[in-house]
Amino acid sequence: AVPLSHLFNAFSMVVIDLIGMMLGCAILFFTRDWVYFVWISSVMVGFCMASVWPCMFVWAESMIPVTGNFASVMVAGGSIGEFVIPAIQGNIMAAFGSYYFNHIMFAMTLL
Repeated sequence: AVPLSHLFNAFSMVVIDLIGMMLGCAILFFTRDWVYFVWISSVMVGFCMASVWPCMFVWAESMIPVTGNFASVMVAGGSIGEFVIPAIQGNIMAAFGSYYFNHIMFAMTLL
């Protein structure tokens, strides 16, 4: 993501990341029985997901002044999301089975 950040602005990076995540999750959703496509889509989702939060932070900084309080709220919100989403996903998978992992990832990407 760092080399791409020299070519694109933060908003473009967020859009590229979200489209990449949607494509990766769609590939994973529709080709979960083919091992090579599962690995390709997993790597694609991971690479795209890695830079979403930093790009969102930089994008917010380009629109409004980011003070210490605002930055701490963004970090706290991101941390809460990092704790809550895996817990919810794990509970859904425990209740309905690991088969629904792809469905959950695809739905979260669209949200």
